[in-house]
Amino acid sequence: MVNETVKPFNESLSIIMIGDGVLGMLRPAEHCLVWQQGPEWWRDIVTWFGDHPQITRGAAIVELGFGLWLGLRREPASATPMAWRRPMPSTRDA
Repeated sequence: MVNETVKPFNESLSIIMIGDGVLGMLRPAEHCLVWQQGPEWWRDIVTWFGDHPQITRGAAIVELGFGLWLGLRREPASATPMAWRRPMPSTRDA
């Protein structure tokens, strides 16, 4: 069972990964330029990915897939239906 405090974190992480994956697939070189800040070793890695757009797209597809998996996995539903699923009381019966 997933801790209740972890669920919002997982949801937020999946949203970020999906968005980053889509941007990396559509505009790999331009998307890498955004991340060319920080230490030299990081800039070297980002520059390499920017110079190899097909590999960047492949990594973005993996990231997108993992983000979707993370966001869509759910625990089994409880036996008690949620309030929004309950039928609304009819005003005609009153």
